[in-house]
Amino acid sequence: MIEHSVGNGGFNDHNDTLIIQCALNVARVRTGLTPIAIDGFIGPETIGAILAFQRANAGLANDGRIDPGGRTIAALTSFIGGEEHVFGPIIEQVMAIKQDIDQLLSFGPQNATQPLLRIMPGLTEINQNGDLAEGAPSIKSPGVKGFNRGAPAFGFVGVDDAIAAATLAMMALIMALLLVLIIQSPAFRKAVSVRAKELDRIMRDLKINASVGLQESVDIVTAIFTDSKEMEQRCRQSPTFQETAECAEAIRLFVIAVANVQALLPRLTALLFTILNFKNAPHSGIDIFKTRAVFDKLLADAQAAAFELQLALSDMRQNCKCPDEA
Repeated sequence: MIEHSVGNGGFNDHNDTLIIQCALNVARVRTGLTPIAIDGFIGPETIGAILAFQRANAGLANDGRIDPGGRTIAALTSFIGGEEHVFGPIIEQVMAIKQDIDQLLSFGPQNATQPLLRIMPGLTEINQNGDLAEGAPSIKSPGVKGFNRGAPAFGFVGVDDAIAAATLAMMALIMALLLVLIIQSPAFRKAVSVRAKELDRIMRDLKINASVGLQESVDIVTAIFTDSKEMEQRCRQSPTFQETAECAEAIRLFVIAVANVQALLPRLTALLFTILNFKNAPHSGIDIFKTRAVFDKLLADAQAAAFELQLALSDMRQNCKCPDEA
């Protein structure tokens, strides 16, 4: 199940440590103990959990280390029911995200939710292994936003509000899924269990598709933001356009509102690169919870800026006598 020793004085490969932490958590929850962090790093918490398991099972060395082919790894694998149960904690989290994705797909416009369809086959395959999540610990994840029925009104101009709202909600869900996959999904370089090997393949494919889906959703949002630039020109070109002092002031405020929305794009792109770069270098030490907070702030700013843009557009149309379709 692991290639190198994990724990006190061990080699402590990042991926091997993830596997042991996942396995230990399944065992700890079954015995009424608090789960430990799944982060791929060895510290007092993980070593303490190894020692606790060893002391609770007769015949194991009390050295706080798990060696490949040793008695502790054999006892741990047997206790949790097989290698495939290592995936229990992550399946539990992915299934929770899938519930929100299913809800978003039920009301989201098709052209906005296309990136979600890219990851649905993998999510469905994971969902079919939901039995492994029974009794699995609910590890604190980067967070999954809940959604009410009906898309919230984000007020983007140039497109249906539901498309903009669904796209931003979709980005939040894909990012939550990708962060869970990056941080907590171990890769089995060695596995005896056929089911463990299959789950490993599903997780790797889903990670790739989620990365592509996140980039696609950013492209949709970028197109939505960019479209708002054309509103002033269309208004000026309309046959009913009247250039008055009130119209000039309304256009000035609309241009400012457009600029505020456009200013969100570099932040969005920077955040995307942060996540994708971390996917390629998981040892870089990214603060996942801080990243999630930054993304939530970006969504809130996007909603506020879009609302102001909608008001500015309405004022420009009214004061410049532009048709609503302008």
